[in-house]
Amino acid sequence: MSESIVKEAVFLLHCISVGVLITFAYDLLLVCRNCFRHGRILVSIEDFLYWAVCAIFIFLVLYCENDGILRGYCIIGAAIGMMFYKKFFSPYIVHFMSTVFKKAIHVVGWILRKLMFPFRMLFLGIRKGLTKICHIFTKKKKEAVK
Repeated sequence: MSESIVKEAVFLLHCISVGVLITFAYDLLLVCRNCFRHGRILVSIEDFLYWAVCAIFIFLVLYCENDGILRGYCIIGAAIGMMFYKKFFSPYIVHFMSTVFKKAIHVVGWILRKLMFPFRMLFLGIRKGLTKICHIFTKKKKEAVK
């Protein structure tokens, strides 16, 4: 095989891997959305930033690998990589990572609640004491007005 054909084949493989990589990055965004609530505005901002970063990344790959020349097979290669990853890996990765992160968040929350318990009790005691003091002063103030 000629050297130029090997170079183009390697570039095609890089395009396929770029498609897999950007789809995986979007799956990470989906995992984040599964673990934390997102409103429409935040989802729109996240999507905009995701696609802006992807566009820059793809441009850099094209610039470094193919002198910035956009070719049809490079788009097809990225699309093949995206479809391959989305079909065979994405559902499992998103489900697994979402489950793991939700459980980790639950455990961290439980630990923080246990660690914060003495401070909550202290705060409640201070609040009760201040409430009693306020009631005493308001009673005295009302009695003075009468």
